[in-house]
Amino acid sequence: MKITKIARRKKSKDTFDYSEEIRSMWKELLHKEKDRVAVGFDLENDDGYETKTKDLEYRSKNDDQFRVKARISWAGGDWEAPICYFKCQFQQRSFYERDNSWGRWSDCIKAIIIPIKTNPNLVESTSKANQYVAKGAEEGVGSTDINENNIWKELQEMADNRVKMYYDEYKQKEGNFEYNRVGSVRSLLEAYRS
Repeated sequence: MKITKIARRKKSKDTFDYSEEIRSMWKELLHKEKDRVAVGFDLENDDGYETKTKDLEYRSKNDDQFRVKARISWAGGDWEAPICYFKCQFQQRSFYERDNSWGRWSDCIKAIIIPIKTNPNLVESTSKANQYVAKGAEEGVGSTDINENNIWKELQEMADNRVKMYYDEYKQKEGNFEYNRVGSVRSLLEAYRS
């Protein structure tokens, strides 16, 4: 029996749990993305609730297909209107010419995407630290009052651009490049590297 099956089956107190570490890594990536795109909002009320998979138009030079699995989240302080962002995991499927079939989907890169145009509670900032900030709680609309179709469409466009930017840069720099330029990582641990 595989060790992973045994580990899943084991329900004792001795089983290790890495969920807090995973949350910390995503949070670190979110902070890097907020800095990268100059958007300011608090993470006090941070709720993710729906995951969708969207096909992307971008194709590699080998005609590999890409899609993004994204979890929508709304975050903001008690004094702020909620801001939407996505935790994204890009997946790649290679085309094998020898038998003219597609391979399996495999995880490739991860990113946080903060929609700007369709995020109804973002406004231009007067501070030098951020270009956009959250509206005040009394000025904004709640996440349940928002039609999310436009936000998901913008995510798909941004994800397409992000995966293209990552692979264009990857080809030029052979994998040695900074997060600030491409906004994506291969491993969540990369957010902790200097």
